[in-house]
Amino acid sequence: MTGRRNRETPSISVLMPAYQHVRFLGEAVESVWRQQDIPLELIVVDDGSTDGTFELASALRERSPIPMTVVKQANGGTAAALRRAFQFARGTYVALLASDDRFAAGRFVSQLAAFTPDVQVVYGNGVAFSQAGPVSAIHGPAAVALLRRSAAEIRDHLYRSVDPCLYVQAALFRRSFLEAIGAFDAAGSLDDWPLNIRVFEALAAGAGRFAFVDEIVVEYRRHATNSDRDLPRHVARIERAARDCVPAHLRADMLAGMYLLFGRNALFRGQVATAIRMLSRGLRYRLQAGSME
Repeated sequence: MTGRRNRETPSISVLMPAYQHVRFLGEAVESVWRQQDIPLELIVVDDGSTDGTFELASALRERSPIPMTVVKQANGGTAAALRRAFQFARGTYVALLASDDRFAAGRFVSQLAAFTPDVQVVYGNGVAFSQAGPVSAIHGPAAVALLRRSAAEIRDHLYRSVDPCLYVQAALFRRSFLEAIGAFDAAGSLDDWPLNIRVFEALAAGAGRFAFVDEIVVEYRRHATNSDRDLPRHVARIERAARDCVPAHLRADMLAGMYLLFGRNALFRGQVATAIRMLSRGLRYRLQAGSME
């Protein structure tokens, strides 16, 4: 482990799990450095990379204008890397950034202004981009409409559907709130959907409020090795999480919707065999949900 600390307590801790992203890491780190006039710290946990990610992170730490900690661990997955990073966090607030993405300029200004004593998390928006340039907003009209509803309504929607996705990289959290809900405990997951369920369950139960600022705060890079491009693995993670996150009487209906959604997406991409498997599984869950009514 390498680190650089100063005596000033940071307002925001940025947690960055990193794996095999030496191509993108410099951009991600420098986008954190460019946030102005806010005491920040950056915690990078390399999850067993073999492409020089740890070595580059260590070199960046040596010239970092903000406190920066770099940790290397054996490969355990993104959730394990995030849990490790959270152990080092000292800030009042916590933001997440994947090592292939970027923060937008002035990312924290509007979100910090939206906090009041009872607000625990402030969501923002973002833009997806590829090598060719911007693609689309990560929170389109359906997600924006959802984020304007109550915490209980969002919780109930998440119990039934993974669509639209609410990106946790666009959120700024109170660190004490993440600790209280066990966001990154051994059962936790970096996946947006299960983490959001924990967030909105707690808020609906009276833990506080959330806010939404419809401004671009994060830039999500689309490339061939995005973790959600491995669709069977991605949906398998969600199905495992559903066993812990979704009430039993809603689970079959939620899984039916998920498999049918991703099956249609696979068909659109020309992944016919994957589409058939997912659509078939979705129909089986739909029949199971109907038998429970």
